[in-house]
Amino acid sequence: MPDHLHVLALGCEDSANLLKFVQRIKQVTSFEYKQFAGRRLWQQSFYDRTLRVEEDLAEVARYIFGNPTRAGLVSSDAQYPLSGGEYFEADEAEAPSLLPIYQGEADA
Repeated sequence: MPDHLHVLALGCEDSANLLKFVQRIKQVTSFEYKQFAGRRLWQQSFYDRTLRVEEDLAEVARYIFGNPTRAGLVSSDAQYPLSGGEYFEADEAEAPSLLPIYQGEADA
């Protein structure tokens, strides 16, 4: 989308830190953008949403990748040049939900 970014990220360690992750992305991309455009790229804060264990990750990814089409920027999801990621490129997503991850921990 031309005015915002969606990221679907999974913290794989107990030490995963969303705030540091977002700060680092903003820091790295802001510096280069400001050199090029002479203005800020990001707003001060961000909006995050935690997925429930039972939510279908492939469905969430399809929703994210469908934003440019729903906004009328392109006629199909694959046409948007700034889309990418394993769910977009994969024929079938391997992680239909987070539930198997948590069930595996319960078995250990």
